[in-house]
Amino acid sequence: MVTAMSDENVGDARPGARRSNKQIKFFAGGAVVVAVILYLVITSIQGATAEYLTVGQVIAQEADSIVRVNGTILGDTIEWDAHNLTLRFELSDDTGRLPVFYQGLRPDMFRDGATAVVEGKMGSDGVFQASQILLKCPSKYEEKATDEASGS
Repeated sequence: MVTAMSDENVGDARPGARRSNKQIKFFAGGAVVVAVILYLVITSIQGATAEYLTVGQVIAQEADSIVRVNGTILGDTIEWDAHNLTLRFELSDDTGRLPVFYQGLRPDMFRDGATAVVEGKMGSDGVFQASQILLKCPSKYEEKATDEASGS
């Protein structure tokens, strides 16, 4: 005599298998989402951090990493091409002079003697390839703000 499995026994095995399959897919999908978020956080932190170096350190380094350099703009070296939006100048500090190339809009406060922070990489040609230029406020604004705050 042949015994047939009842539909009741077959039905019990399927929902359990389906449930564990769904749990595996859920946890796998969750793991992928967490991995992507961690990757984005780590790469954004690495991209946002740039080491501050002196002009002399940048000239001496061979690494191709993004760095920030603080110095004074030498006015007689400024070459601005408004048509191509290119800016060439030299930045100086106590350790030397650094030729800089920047592609983009010229900052409003960009002038001789201004203190600037340039962020970028040293090129193989010895010219610093700036991706960003940050200018400090001139001391005349700081003095005026101090005078206004004190009521003078």
